[in-house]
Amino acid sequence: MDFQKDGKKFSLEFKAEVLRRVKEFKETPPSIEEKDGTTNLNGKDYKTGDYGNLYKIEDLDPLWTACMIYMEMNGDPQRINSFFDLGEREHILVSLKNFQERNGISPMVRRLSLETGFTLKRIYELFPSGPGKGACKMAGIHPPTGCL
Repeated sequence: MDFQKDGKKFSLEFKAEVLRRVKEFKETPPSIEEKDGTTNLNGKDYKTGDYGNLYKIEDLDPLWTACMIYMEMNGDPQRINSFFDLGEREHILVSLKNFQERNGISPMVRRLSLETGFTLKRIYELFPSGPGKGACKMAGIHPPTGCL
């Protein structure tokens, strides 16, 4: 998998491909269709759970991540450009994936705050749709139990 298990970062190749795709989306927004437990992104089908998150973590790829970034940032070019610049978002995504790999579940937001050292306010500033909906989708994992 392109995701490094040492808890540090996405691989450079993965990030480069995500950024390339996001730049393409500025010119031509992605085609996104959701129905019956499947999400189709630009012609590629992904099996998804009840909340639109990837059903299998192994399906995470740059196309999925780029589309989720595009959606989270509402297609705003300035917000998209700044996505990986901060490193804070990446740290949260890595923490979510590592927690899920260690425990088999996603952390609740307060646990995520403890794991990352970020305040709840900062987490919601980085992911306006919330860590359960936005960040978990980008990380390719299921939202925490009880997350709407």
